[in-house]
Amino acid sequence: MFYTFSQKYLFKNRINKSYHPEALMKKKVIFILIFIIIFLGIYLIFNPMGVFDLITK
Repeated sequence: MFYTFSQKYLFKNRINKSYHPEALMKKKVIFILIFIIIFLGIYLIFNPMGVFDLITK
């Protein structure tokens, strides 16, 4: 059997969803955490004093 990469990926996701919903949730949580860290990093680069304003409020 020959699968393209995308078909294999979709097939894997279908298996993960049917058998491991908690594993999928962990992936989502990790993705959200990474997104927040990146967002905070960008915020720090462009507004280094803004963090002190947030802390002191």
